[in-house]
Amino acid sequence: TVDALLSRHRAVGNEQLVAELKEECQTPVGLASVLDARERCNTQIKKLPQQQVMQLDKTLHAVLKDAVSAESTLVTRATRDSPREIVEIVRTSDRVHPIRSEWELQNRLANNRSVFILTHELLPSRPLVVLHVAHSTGMFQCISDIKEGLDSSSTDSLCRQTERRGDGLDCRSTESGRRGDGLVCRSTESERRGRDGCKEGLVGDRGGVLSELCNVDGFNGVHTFYSISSLEIALRGIPCGGWCISKAKSTLSPDSLYTTLSPIPGLRNWLEVAVRRNTLPSIVGTDNAGEITSYLATPSTHLPAHLMGPVSH
Repeated sequence: TVDALLSRHRAVGNEQLVAELKEECQTPVGLASVLDARERCNTQIKKLPQQQVMQLDKTLHAVLKDAVSAESTLVTRATRDSPREIVEIVRTSDRVHPIRSEWELQNRLANNRSVFILTHELLPSRPLVVLHVAHSTGMFQCISDIKEGLDSSSTDSLCRQTERRGDGLDCRSTESGRRGDGLVCRSTESERRGRDGCKEGLVGDRGGVLSELCNVDGFNGVHTFYSISSLEIALRGIPCGGWCISKAKSTLSPDSLYTTLSPIPGLRNWLEVAVRRNTLPSIVGTDNAGEITSYLATPSTHLPAHLMGPVSH
């Protein structure tokens, strides 16, 4: 408990306590105990910050930083054939884009998607980070297409439907509009595949673009990292997310393009300044500058994927 650790800290001092805890972290039970202790410290600090508890938290952080490293962690890929407890972790862990149905869960585990789970070598059943990646033949324009299981080149892209409507909102089907449930629309075919247990090809792979893809090994398309969740409060301040991304990337083709749909803070302001200074054409080219300027004129409009390449370079 936190109180027991505080008492030990007072009795033997910080240096001795660190040595004892580092030794304890060499066993699965010991490492789990230290993780739990730091989580309780964090909870207690939020309720009533105390100097002694905050010092103990720093001590536990130093111990865990030594015990949990890039070398001591590994990444595995969850699939539809994974044990049920692993699939349940995938279902409940995404804090960025929560999974709300069995249909969406099966989408996440389809052949054109990957879910990577980072664990410690001593605690293989205790996930530290869960990373979601979409594999496609081109860059995605928005998260809706990824969640629907589409390939970026699919002709019925939700983003393109939204652009045609011009309302800046996710596409809603007539049926969902009548129901008023606010769900992103799905085609009849993708719904049927979801009900059928996804037996026919890939969930949502309506264009059949990736239907021949049995796994992502050797696939030289685009890999989009679109959601990552850290599951251990105790590892706050330790770069487990970066390790997970690096290890996941090492399992994919080195000749692929890697991208993300994560927001880029300050991008719009930076582009607007470049427009005012007339430096945008020299950065992205005259044709792209004109199109980007048009998009910037509408505050709620997101840059389409084909313009993000020139901007990022």
